[in-house]
Amino acid sequence: MNDDAIKNLFDNYNPRLSSDSRFMAQLEWKIRAVDHLETMMQSRRKTRRTSLIISAAAGFIFGMISTLCYPLLAEWINEISVSTSWHLLAAMLSAYGDVAICSSICLVTITSMAAAYEITSARILRKARCGSWRERTFPEVFP
Repeated sequence: MNDDAIKNLFDNYNPRLSSDSRFMAQLEWKIRAVDHLETMMQSRRKTRRTSLIISAAAGFIFGMISTLCYPLLAEWINEISVSTSWHLLAAMLSAYGDVAICSSICLVTITSMAAAYEITSARILRKARCGSWRERTFPEVFP
C-alpha cells in the first residue's frame, strides 16, 4: 500500500517546464557571465603582476639612490652630533647614526615600493573601467 501511494504520487507529478528559448537565454547569459569573470580575473592577475614589477623596479631605484647618498647622510649625522649642545643626543647620534641611516634607507625604499604599487594599480584599473560590465557584456539583457 505504501508503494502504491508513492507510485501514485510520482505518476501525478508533472512539473511545469519553462520554455526552451527562455532556458537557453538564461543559460547563455550565465555562460557569458562566467566567461566575463574569467577575463576579469585574468586582467586583475595581469594588473597585479605589472604593478609588482613596477614597484620592485621603483624600490630598487630608490634603494640604490638612497644607498649612494649614504656617505652624505653619514657626514650630515656627524655634523649634527658635533654641533649639538645636548650631550645625550650627540652620544646617541655617534653610536646609532649608522642604524638611523640604514633605517631611513629602508623606510624610503619600502614607502616608494608601496606608493608605486598603489599608483600603478589605480591607473591600470582606471583605464580598464569604462562603464558597467553588465552594460558592456550583456546589452540585450540589461537595456
